[in-house]
Amino acid sequence: MGYDLSIFLHIGQAVLAGLNPYAVHDSMYPPAMTMLFVIFAWMPPSLLAPLWMAFNAFLLVDGTRRQKQPSIPWLFFTPVLFMFMTGQIDIPFYWLTTHLKGGKRTAILCAALLTLKPQIALVVLPPVLLRWFREDRRCLAQWFAALAIIHSLPLLYNLHIYEYWLASLTGPSHDRIAISSGVFSFPFFAVSPIFAYAVVLGVAVWAAFQEEGIARAAILLASPVNLWYDNILLIGIIPWQIFVPLSLATFAAAALLQNSFPFIFLPLTSLVYLITKQKNCTLSSPCHKKS
Repeated sequence: MGYDLSIFLHIGQAVLAGLNPYAVHDSMYPPAMTMLFVIFAWMPPSLLAPLWMAFNAFLLVDGTRRQKQPSIPWLFFTPVLFMFMTGQIDIPFYWLTTHLKGGKRTAILCAALLTLKPQIALVVLPPVLLRWFREDRRCLAQWFAALAIIHSLPLLYNLHIYEYWLASLTGPSHDRIAISSGVFSFPFFAVSPIFAYAVVLGVAVWAAFQEEGIARAAILLASPVNLWYDNILLIGIIPWQIFVPLSLATFAAAALLQNSFPFIFLPLTSLVYLITKQKNCTLSSPCHKKS
């Protein structure tokens, strides 16, 4: 059983026992997510890992199919391999992102569920919410209503659960910033935090007004809290022929150097590719019509 999956199992067991889920080591997910981990506690431990792996494989295949992408090459994308090895939960969140341009109700529900992992929501949702604000504010109102319902339910379990959650974030959040794989991996940003956060704010504002692929790559590049495997959110946006070999090369370099810095080339290459493609489409009339 992968390390992360074992944590989720212990969190689910704590919830079932009526205990504080944040007493579990490395428990940092929002309260509503900890309630969902009860599903893991209901499964036989011997079947948990294979069932979770099969479920993730199904979601990856379905998500890439929805993006009209071949599934097999993306199985060798290092963030995907990492998900299968550790039992992390990013593949289901990637799958949710493939529904954001579907029917309104589906898109609203998926956008609300993405907030169960806030660092992913911060990458994916800014351009989506801005689009709704411009085009259909009813979607935005319904999204807020869905948020209120999802994130209020844990209060039925324990009125103090949000206090426990916030207390659990202090140390781990600081550690996460220290090993982020974007621009924060540069030593300069470690000694210039004010400048670093100004850069993040500027990129976030700029990215919110870009098309969704560019926005994701830019926010992943600038975010202090997204780790290298969160680049799974770029599946289907960048051609696998570029991204899969690049992910293997950056993983090898990071392992050799014992440093997360090489992973910066994942969002950076994606951003350069997408901006170049956008400019070429602007200059090319057939490409412009196709888009």
